Amino acid sequence: MQLVDACTYYGGKRLATICTEGVFRGFNTLTGQELWCDALNDTFRPKICQANAKGLIVVCDENSIHFVRATEETYTLHGSATTQVSSDISFVRWLSVRDLFLVACQNGELYLLRFPEPCAEDTVHMVESLIQGTWWLDFPFLDMFPCFVHGEGDIINLLVHSADKDTKLYALEKKRDSETKVLRPLFLMRDHSSGGTQIGRLTDTTIFSSGADGRVVIRDIAHYQTKLSPIPPSKEKRKPEKEIAVRQFGRGGVSSVCLTAGGLLVCGSRHDGVLHLVRPDIAPVPSWKEPTWTRRKIKPLMDALSGNSEDAGQESETRRKGNLQQQRQELYARLETLKASWAAAMVDKDPQVPVSALVVDRRKEEFETECEEAIDTMNVDEYYHTLTNEFTQDNIRKKCCDTMDVSRCKITSLLILGVEVHNYQILKATRERQQLVRKVAFLRKLQLKASTGHRFHGLREMEGTTVIATAENGNANAGTDAALSASPSSLFYAPQDLYTHSRLIIQGILLRSRVLELKDAFNRKFTDLRELKKGVLSQMEERNQRCVKILRQLDQPIEGLFHPYVDPEEDMSTLFTVADDELPPDVRELLQHKSDVTIYSPANEAALKQWMDGLEKDVDVVRVHITPPDFADETKDSFVPPDERTEDQLRIVDEYEKKLKEETEAVNQRKEALRNEFAALQKETQKAATQVDEELKVLQQTRLVASEQIDEAELYAISLFQHVLLVAAFYQQYAHLNTEARRAQKKVVYTRTLLEAKRTSANAILAEIESLEEEYGKYISSVCDDAPFNDKTHGDKMIRRLTRWKNKYDENKATVPSKETPVDNFPPDLWAAFCDHCEELSEMKSEINTLDEQHRAETEAFTAIEEQVHNWENQVNECNVMRATIRREFVSHLLDTTEIYYLHQGQIQDESATATSDFKTSFLRWDNDVHAHNKLLLQSDSEAQALLQKIGKRKKNMKQTEWETERLQYCIGTLEMELRHLHTLRITRQMQEWLSGDVSATEERTLEGIAKHMDFVNVSMKKKVDDLHATALRLKAQIADRTTENGAIDGQFQQLKGNVEDLQTVQTMVEAHADGSEHFTRRAKDIYETAELEELARTQQEELLRLKREVDRLRERTFPSFAVVSKRTM
Repeated sequence: MQLVDACTYYGGKRLATICTEGVFRGFNTLTGQELWCDALNDTFRPKICQANAKGLIVVCDENSIHFVRATEETYTLHGSATTQVSSDISFVRWLSVRDLFLVACQNGELYLLRFPEPCAEDTVHMVESLIQGTWWLDFPFLDMFPCFVHGEGDIINLLVHSADKDTKLYALEKKRDSETKVLRPLFLMRDHSSGGTQIGRLTDTTIFSSGADGRVVIRDIAHYQTKLSPIPPSKEKRKPEKEIAVRQFGRGGVSSVCLTAGGLLVCGSRHDGVLHLVRPDIAPVPSWKEPTWTRRKIKPLMDALSGNSEDAGQESETRRKGNLQQQRQELYARLETLKASWAAAMVDKDPQVPVSALVVDRRKEEFETECEEAIDTMNVDEYYHTLTNEFTQDNIRKKCCDTMDVSRCKITSLLILGVEVHNYQILKATRERQQLVRKVAFLRKLQLKASTGHRFHGLREMEGTTVIATAENGNANAGTDAALSASPSSLFYAPQDLYTHSRLIIQGILLRSRVLELKDAFNRKFTDLRELKKGVLSQMEERNQRCVKILRQLDQPIEGLFHPYVDPEEDMSTLFTVADDELPPDVRELLQHKSDVTIYSPANEAALKQWMDGLEKDVDVVRVHITPPDFADETKDSFVPPDERTEDQLRIVDEYEKKLKEETEAVNQRKEALRNEFAALQKETQKAATQVDEELKVLQQTRLVASEQIDEAELYAISLFQHVLLVAAFYQQYAHLNTEARRAQKKVVYTRTLLEAKRTSANAILAEIESLEEEYGKYISSVCDDAPFNDKTHGDKMIRRLTRWKNKYDENKATVPSKETPVDNFPPDLWAAFCDHCEELSEMKSEINTLDEQHRAETEAFTAIEEQVHNWENQVNECNVMRATIRREFVSHLLDTTEIYYLHQGQIQDESATATSDFKTSFLRWDNDVHAHNKLLLQSDSEAQALLQKIGKRKKNMKQTEWETERLQYCIGTLEMELRHLHTLRITRQMQEWLSGDVSATEERTLEGIAKHMDFVNVSMKKKVDDLHATALRLKAQIADRTTENGAIDGQFQQLKGNVEDLQTVQTMVEAHADGSEHFTRRAKDIYETAELEELARTQQEELLRLKREVDRLRERTFPSFAVVSKRTM
């Protein structure tokens, strides 16, 4: 995963990066923690990532923009937008106002966009709704910097590094510039001789810019941070504040610059790993200089201390020179030794040295063995790979090519790349079944003729006529289909006649013949167009050869020729040929260079043969071939100046000039004729190519129609095949139900046998229980005469005691007494006999209980078996009902029995008519139903009349239904034609969009975007309507409260008003009764004074209004703009 771009936000505290494959990552720059790592889109290939201080991020590729809103811990996607621009997006810059940013393209187009409102992450925004402005600069640019923004992006002063190596200032205005107008710069600055690379902000009023010349320029832009008047482009006279030379001799100069917190500029280049640190406020540090040796005389220490004479100094100088000479010779010797060692070491770097020479002697044999094994392995792998490849190709040929009577091929357009039409493949097995189709067609026509009452010879005449008509059509494939009519569709059965298996099979065979006929018809047109294209291409080749010859005659370069687009895949033999550009890059690198390989081309071989035969001759250039006389040729020694020529020579010169003029005119006419011929040939070539493309478009429409008809026939064949399978499905279902019914019947017999056995066993146990209970109830009366109950003293007492004990024992309140513990002073022998009787009663009771349990178990088993019998009987009944239902459904699916019943009732009186249930080789005739109905008709004439009336009504209803069906079928046909027309228009529009290359901006996607926008607007308006509804409810509640308060206050007001009126009335009456004469006088005076004051006030208001109008009129005359404002105010 490779890093593509990065940006910071929140004052550099957070970092967002975008990597290849669309991986979006976020980091905390203070702690180094990774905040998120997600993939925006699998198919997204980003190249730009820019953010503003608020955390709004845009991620772009070549033609799409993704919108991201990031916080300190996470991020949220707000959809994407696809730009419909003619060039790729190069970079993005944010503005300082609102959420606006500039998008620049490689061709100089500039767009002002706004960041969308929060929405779902899969929202696709319409880019037209986001664009706020569009401009087109006069040159493409490498970087830009918005130095001033007025309002909400109404005016933008933009500094750019243009592609023509100038730094320019543009003034972008929304109202003044349009998309088609090229925007011119206001100021031009040549800050970098080789062009600029980057612009950035240094302070609020200064910027820095780097260039390919290795310099960093600092410039003041304070005078650009205002609204500028439009002026013609002019050169900026203000010099930059500072120019810093960083990489004068570096490759590419300064490619990137960034600003640190301390005002330090970090400059770098993309060609090496060197960073330059620059302080703009400090003079630059000079570059490193190589140290130089300086010769300086140094006195010896002893001489300096002792102050020896000049002789001693000379002696020391001579000794020093000798030492230097000796050191120099030693240095030269060491240098020679080092050179020899270097040469010996660099022998291994010689390309002529084999690899084995670098191996140690003891490893050479192992190395050679490994090389041989590797070569053998490579040969074996290559051999088996070749075998696999040949086997695969043979399989493809055998299964995909050899089985085809007509292989798949295509015809491409000569003018438009990608427009092509394919033919239909036809299997050889399909052709082999044509003999069966001929027989079926013959049988079907025989059946048609028999149904219409014609004889056999009429059929033969019709067949001969069909064969003759087919032969006249000249169809190459119609020889095998001579028995078929013009179209197999005329032999189809009506849908209501397909009620036997054999008719379904015949209909399916005719449908397959119909499909083959449609494919053959289209393939014939395809072959005709293919031959036409071959002829047109050969004519184009001849015309181009003629054009080449004309250009050679005119001595012009061979250019301007029309070369049509030829797809090599039109030739099906190229299916098993792999071109070099189709190989993987690693395999392509192993191929020999084309200059090292001898390529044998059929065209080159033909050209070589033609040249060897002497047909390729040199073309004479159309030019003037008249040579001047020798005395008029300045290049020869016999040249005579014009002043010294004789009369004969002058006459010869005049004749030469005359011939030269005539020859020049003839040559010019010849050249003009050749040029006209060249233009005519190229025009004919263009016209032929256009004609082939028009034929190709017609063939495209024909293929669409043929595909629709073939699909319709295949769908009909599928429905027929489904109808055929329906018989087997019903039969299997019916057989399965028969098996289930037989199995259920066996279970019924078996369970009934078990039921009778259980009933017998339960009855025997019940009889035994009844006998024991009878014996148990009569036991006391039967033993009264036995001992010990016959004892005179204790007999009666013991009988009563035995009776009580038996009653308690029956209620489970007593147990069997013990013989060892007699009670009531009974004798032991009597007590023992009494206990024996109790034990005998207890055993009888236990046996009765045991038999009850057995009887209960037998009863439960009997009930269960009886329930099983009912279940199996119900299952048998269900199977019988389902079998009858299946028979009815089967008949209703294959044959409308009601219609046939009412059609043939009362007419079939043949009592010995044969009935059939095979439905395959004979027609269906319901014998039992017809006999039963005939008996009913003979029994009651009234019932027959009623049935006939009912039949008449049904027939009338059937006719009405048929008329309604015909009307509905006509409506259906009309709607199908409209649907096909609309479908054809839709396919045509899609093909046009695909041919124009505008696949992504389809109407479906446009409608989908509009639908999403409508949904968004509906949701927004619904939310607003809900808010307004809630506000209305709240206002209604407040109005109700205020109404209640106003009612209470109005009651108080009326009460106070009544009190005041009463008091006023009392006061008036008191004053009137006090002095009646003065009251009326004072009242009249007050009324007069009030009227005078009202008149005075009305007069003053009219005077003030007149004065105001006069002042406004004077203001309008003085200030015209005031008139507009005053009118708007009025």
